[in-house]
Amino acid sequence: MVIVSFCITYITVYIPIFSKNINLIDSWILISRRFLIVVCLLIPSEIVDVKMDSKTLFTLPQKIGIFKTKILGYFLLLGFIVLEFFGLSLIVNISIGIIVAIFIFFSNENRTKTYTNFWVESIPILWLFLLLILRNLKFDIES
Repeated sequence: MVIVSFCITYITVYIPIFSKNINLIDSWILISRRFLIVVCLLIPSEIVDVKMDSKTLFTLPQKIGIFKTKILGYFLLLGFIVLEFFGLSLIVNISIGIIVAIFIFFSNENRTKTYTNFWVESIPILWLFLLLILRNLKFDIES
């Protein structure tokens, strides 16, 4: 889970930072926020797959249990939201944090793959739409 989150964060944040002139603190905030939300988005998948995963994988739900994995997800989401106070799209990202928290809450080992393969994985698409709407509203207000 950590390796996948690191790779996604590296590709979607770290590499694009090189093309812009962003200071070090803002860069680390962006990287940290993305890493935290990606880990949280992977938690429902880990919980749903707990019955199917080999015992040798040592996934987070296997190691600490489903309940503690959910609690960890909530704390990571809290970190994501706290770091967002340094960002520009606070309302959108708090909304996404709440949606992810709801999906973590309703995750269990008896859920179908549709739950994670469609609903949870569609959250970033919703996030994009909300950010585009917010950006268009800002342009309308400034015009």
